Amino acid sequence: MAINVSARSLFSPDFPTIVQDRLAHAEVPADLLTIELTEESVMAYADVAHDIFERLRDMNVRLSVDDYGTGYSSLSYLKNLPVDELRIDQSFITAMTDDPSDAIIVQSALNLGHDLGLSIVAEGVENATTLAALKTLGVDIARGVHISGPMPEKILQDWIADRLASHAVVDGGGQDV
Repeated sequence: MAINVSARSLFSPDFPTIVQDRLAHAEVPADLLTIELTEESVMAYADVAHDIFERLRDMNVRLSVDDYGTGYSSLSYLKNLPVDELRIDQSFITAMTDDPSDAIIVQSALNLGHDLGLSIVAEGVENATTLAALKTLGVDIARGVHISGPMPEKILQDWIADRLASHAVVDGGGQDV
């Protein structure tokens, strides 16, 4: 399960303890939780982020940089912060089959992330052509309305069960590619 967390919540000194308590109360293993934080919030709080991220990582919570490519990032945070995943912003994914510049940005982000040992999630996959292009590039997980739109809980449970039965990995509406 992946959740977006505001910078204000994430960078509270008590946040890792709150996460740990909530996971224990729900009896959910920490490695099933991915916390998504926007690139902008990582950069705004880079000085305090490392300690919080290390504490979450020590609990086996996964950390994901969301909206990658849309902020004013420094590559040093990818090198120094214990993140597990980059989520390439949909603004690049949506147009990548029509705009060579977006395709280059997606390929570059994917190469950089993989070279750093990170998983890459492509957000905003709206059609089969884009999904096929992402498969060719080697993206790890794709998310978007082409794969699935919002659905009621019961239908979601059946959808997940069908995919698990066929050995597909589900990531919050995404799929391994």
